[in-house]
Amino acid sequence: QKLLGDLSFLNTLKLYDKDNIDAGVIKKIRDKYMNNPDFVPDKVKAASKACEGLCTWVLAMEVYERVIKLVKPKQAKLAEAEAELAVQMEKLTEKQAELKEVEDALKILNDQLSEVVAKKGEI
Repeated sequence: QKLLGDLSFLNTLKLYDKDNIDAGVIKKIRDKYMNNPDFVPDKVKAASKACEGLCTWVLAMEVYERVIKLVKPKQAKLAEAEAELAVQMEKLTEKQAELKEVEDALKILNDQLSEVVAKKGEI
């Protein structure tokens, strides 16, 4: 009870590195608590409101750990795809600049051709 009322303990929970939960800790939680019918916030609340919050936090961390296992590989693939997109977008920008140069040169040539054809028509 005293531990749960300690602000530094609450800060420890808030700052807990949930992205890197130790596999041994998760195994203990799953083996010892997840299958325990008494380890649910409503039942724990009967013993202590503070413990109800801790119970909810533990359950949330277990769910988060399961979800992050699915999300992390997808995040890595996304980062890889975004890096590749940036490379390809840079290449596209270069090619667009080259195309503009060619189009500008073509316009100049077409203008010159029009002038020559107009002069030829005058003759």
